[in-house]
Amino acid sequence: MSVRTSLRRSLPYAVTIIGGFLIAYLIVAFFIFPSGVVPGNAKVPNVTGLLFDDASKRLASVGFKAERGDQEYREATPIGTVLVQDPRPGTKQPEGSSVTLTVSTNTGKPQ
Repeated sequence: MSVRTSLRRSLPYAVTIIGGFLIAYLIVAFFIFPSGVVPGNAKVPNVTGLLFDDASKRLASVGFKAERGDQEYREATPIGTVLVQDPRPGTKQPEGSSVTLTVSTNTGKPQ
């Protein structure tokens, strides 16, 4: 029996063993340690009252993306301040999702 013949005979066993290890690895990765594979839910922080840049940094530190939404005029509020956020603070959302921020502006000011 040559080396080539013995390698051909052992090939199905090697494929079966490697496939078994791969399946076992995937089971452990998804069911035992899912946080590294499947994104989890995180609590949305309250960023109302912050400037847009500060709010987007705080959201990014928790795993969310800040998205600029509508602009509203409010006389007593500095320009660029977050007035409303969607989703609301304290709700759980998937990490990596967007939070829409309504910010204050100076346009629309009554004459």
